[in-house]
Amino acid sequence: MAVISGHRAWRRRAESVKLEDLHKPAIPVAYGQLILEVAADLGVARAAVLEGQGINAAVLDQPEARLSMLQANQLLYRALRLSGNPALGYEIGLHSSLTSHGFIGYGLMSHATLREGVDFGSKFLRLRLPNLGLRVFVDGAQGVIETVETIPLGAVRQCMLELFLVGLWQMARYFAPQDLSTEAIELWFDYPEPPHYRRYQQRLPRLRFEMPANQMRFPARFLDAPLKTANPVTAQLVTQQCEQELSRLGYGKDFLAQVRSLLGGREHGYLSLAQLAASLHISSRTLKRRLRDHGLSFQQLLDERRRRDALDLLADPTLGIAEIAARVGFSDPANFTRAFRKWLGTAPSAYRSGKG
Repeated sequence: MAVISGHRAWRRRAESVKLEDLHKPAIPVAYGQLILEVAADLGVARAAVLEGQGINAAVLDQPEARLSMLQANQLLYRALRLSGNPALGYEIGLHSSLTSHGFIGYGLMSHATLREGVDFGSKFLRLRLPNLGLRVFVDGAQGVIETVETIPLGAVRQCMLELFLVGLWQMARYFAPQDLSTEAIELWFDYPEPPHYRRYQQRLPRLRFEMPANQMRFPARFLDAPLKTANPVTAQLVTQQCEQELSRLGYGKDFLAQVRSLLGGREHGYLSLAQLAASLHISSRTLKRRLRDHGLSFQQLLDERRRRDALDLLADPTLGIAEIAARVGFSDPANFTRAFRKWLGTAPSAYRSGKG
């Protein structure tokens, strides 16, 4: 009963992912390259998969570039349709490696145990696949890594689940304890056995179909066995990198706190509404609507930040009023004085002298 209750709570958290997350450029281009490479092996030209997708082919050759989940899904769907091969998910999973996942792959392998690695993956999976959630738990004698769709996967659901779980098994073979053999692992899928499975049966661990969930299962003792690739320094560095990426994309952080953090100020200047929306990977219209839902406007937040910065700068007696005005975004000191009077009911010079 506790497992079922925990599962339901986890599903509710996972299902809280917003549709706008699909538009955030979080997925390494290595994922797109992998789809194109496997499609090419199946006889589908790279140009054919990219046609009409609105993705600049040159972007895929830039290691630091990112695709949105929507773009990656569109590539996957087009490759699936053009190849006519329903086993595309197996092929991509079998072709994947730790390097396909960037920092996430290194984070998984650098933690002390498989449990710690999967906990890390669960926290940061949305940086790679925001439409999937991940958790680890023990069910009797079995360790379980379970995935669930956080946003409906539609036409690529089966393909996505197959490439993810087969890819997860592939990664485990790189860094899991040596005696965690293929025979000890099972992959569970919640749909009937597809006709293409028999062609791949010898290349995969045991697969079970029409199961209650989508999971990778193995003896629970391996969850806390030391990983042969553990490196605490690397694990810490990768975690910090992923935390920064989460913050940049606005995940796991209060929306207003994220807006205030990005707004900028002082010597670096303040973002415009359009620039702020772009930094949040949403439209200006959506940003205004979300601020309105909090009872605020962009101008109110900008004035709030300018006022705070102005008060800090006025505490420095070496700075003139004109310089302070310029630092908080006013080219004309007179306009700064009018704004300051509106904020605090007195002139900045009077406030500084204590006469305000």
